[in-house]
Amino acid sequence: MEQEKPVNPFAVGGAFIERLVQIGWLSVKKEGGKKFYYLTDKGVEGLRSFGIDSSNLYYHPPKKIIEKRLKEIGH
Repeated sequence: MEQEKPVNPFAVGGAFIERLVQIGWLSVKKEGGKKFYYLTDKGVEGLRSFGIDSSNLYYHPPKKIIEKRLKEIGH
C-alpha cells in the first residue's frame, strides 16, 4: 500500500543505523558523550549487496578542522 504521508529521512536513517548495529554491520564506540560508528567487514559485504560502495562512507573532517589541529600541534 502506497503511503501519502511524508517521512522524516533522519528517522529512517537512524532506524537503519540501529538495525545495522543489531546485525553486526556497524560497531559503536562511545567517547566523551559522543558515539562513533565503525563499519565492520560484514558491513562492507552487506552494503555491497545493496549496491552501496562503502569507500564513500568514511568520515573526513573538514579542512578547517584539520588545519586548526595541525596548528595546535605545531605543524
